Amino acid sequence: MPAEGKLIHNTSEHKMIWDETLGHLRSEIDPQIFSAFLQDVSYNNYCPNKNEVLINTPSSFVKKHIENRYASKISTFFSKSLKDDSISLRYEVNESKEEKPAYVVVKKVKANEVINKTPSKYVPSLNKKYTFSNLISGFHNELTVKIAKKIVSDPITPSPLFIYANAGLGKTHILNAIGNMALKEDPSLNICYTSSENFTNELINALRCGEINNFKSKYRSLDLLLIDDIQFLVNKDRTQEEFFHTFNALYDKGAKIVITSDRLPKEIFGLEEKLKTRLSWGISTKINIPDYSSRVEILNKKARDMSIDLPVNVLDLIAKNITANVRELEGALNRLFAVLSLRNEKVNVKVAEDALRDLIKPRNVNVGLGDIKKAVANHFKLKVSDLTSKRRTKNIVFPRHIAVYLCRKHTSASYPEIGSAFGGRDHSSVIHSTNVISEKKDDVDVSEYIKNIEQSLFAL
Repeated sequence: MPAEGKLIHNTSEHKMIWDETLGHLRSEIDPQIFSAFLQDVSYNNYCPNKNEVLINTPSSFVKKHIENRYASKISTFFSKSLKDDSISLRYEVNESKEEKPAYVVVKKVKANEVINKTPSKYVPSLNKKYTFSNLISGFHNELTVKIAKKIVSDPITPSPLFIYANAGLGKTHILNAIGNMALKEDPSLNICYTSSENFTNELINALRCGEINNFKSKYRSLDLLLIDDIQFLVNKDRTQEEFFHTFNALYDKGAKIVITSDRLPKEIFGLEEKLKTRLSWGISTKINIPDYSSRVEILNKKARDMSIDLPVNVLDLIAKNITANVRELEGALNRLFAVLSLRNEKVNVKVAEDALRDLIKPRNVNVGLGDIKKAVANHFKLKVSDLTSKRRTKNIVFPRHIAVYLCRKHTSASYPEIGSAFGGRDHSSVIHSTNVISEKKDDVDVSEYIKNIEQSLFAL
């Protein structure tokens, strides 16, 4: 019991201290891990007869994870803030919210143990060249690589892992690296790497040949499913339905699922809502465009692999001018290597400039309203006509606000001129769109959208 003379605790006091405790944990824990395990944990009630505070958790798995990992830290901070070290915290599952366990655990099996499962009938189609050891890690992908390794080595890492990025930034490399690392740790695992297109084609063939049970048996017996470019399931209703059931079967038995896409689940228009929800259950992580130092490191490694000795000024030339993705950097090196082989001459800036003339584009400093509309439409996978239309669906209104904001920021066009360019809207609509984005530009997602669109506009 509390010490004699201490004020009796009350619910509002406990709730306030619980909120402080969560704020304290948020500052100490990786943001994505906090979001996965602690974001939805909430204060419930106080039992004075037991001097016990009840805390709600969204699932039994989250409850167990908190009790195993964070209970001591939470209790220490809570008791210290309350000035009562006799109080205890008890975690309960909020059953009204537990549709099913929020996250899953893969049971690790050592290679020399007896495994009571049917051997895999297929060889994992992994690219052995794609490993973590030969992946250049920098600020652009550091967090993604860290989480990708944990999905293999740490069984409590939430699943699914959803990796999203623009084309050419290494999603496929990381996906294969996860599979190769898992297979090295446990050769008995049933692992499948596939693309959404291959998944669709396999399903079509299985239906055509009357082998749908074999298809289901293959995918639902996996320990690890790695599926690339999930956005290509858009508007393929039969494939989405089968993938939905495959996902549920793997999830329920504790298998790991890793998925890549060019955008977040909520932004994949044409994907069923129930599937978007499943894809958002675990951790989502983004691979960004590599910064200058990462591009230099990537170029250096690729050049060494090709036995090319690139001078510093040539590295600088390529890294400053080719910025979109790793694939374009590799393409530039291949072009330079081909030219050097044909001419039989040493590489220098003049030779590099000549060889890469059509790849090194001058900085575009004079963008117009049309350039901005096209860049925004491309980024959000829309048509320019969508931005200028009268339609007000969510997937169009937000990109339209972004486009109008960028037109005000990067052109000298007046409010009426911008309004005219966006389907004859009046100046108040332009002001509204500009204000909407101005107020949100410090939001992580919004600032990322703006940065990526500006990079495509100005070749930064």
